Amino acid sequence: MTIIIYPTDTVYGLGCSLFDYNSITKIYELKGRDFKEPLSFAVSSIEELEFYADVSGKEIGKIKDLLKQGSHYTFVAKQKLRHQCIDRIAKDGKIGIRVLNMPLIQRLTEFAPIITTSANIHGEKPAEKYMDINEKIKDAADLLISGKCYYGKPSIVYDLVEDRILRE
Repeated sequence: MTIIIYPTDTVYGLGCSLFDYNSITKIYELKGRDFKEPLSFAVSSIEELEFYADVSGKEIGKIKDLLKQGSHYTFVAKQKLRHQCIDRIAKDGKIGIRVLNMPLIQRLTEFAPIITTSANIHGEKPAEKYMDINEKIKDAADLLISGKCYYGKPSIVYDLVEDRILRE
């Protein structure tokens, strides 16, 4: 079981391997997040996104257009791959997935996608700086990586199924 804290383009992330069920459970518990709520995960490319998400050519076009504005988007799409860990973080047959074109995330996702949720207690302000991360979360992490978050606020959530912004 490995829990990591790392900077993203938006805010500090809390994560683990997408395929580590026990670590996913621990993240829910650390955040105080209801197990019925979804978690998103990060992949390194649109091609990898297509492996996990059931997306049409039109939806891929939308993803490419939005990513030209920056990688600060979480895309909600129909779940394609069934796996107990993905089922655990999905909601209503949908997954939240980010394509992060950052060297650090590329390296972290080299072997498997990673959970990417904000490194905060559920309901509290997300951490824009390392020093803003809750000590309880820091203490529970196995690996802490400091760095700069450029966007400074949580990702924009775009629902590809409903073709609309859920969170701006």
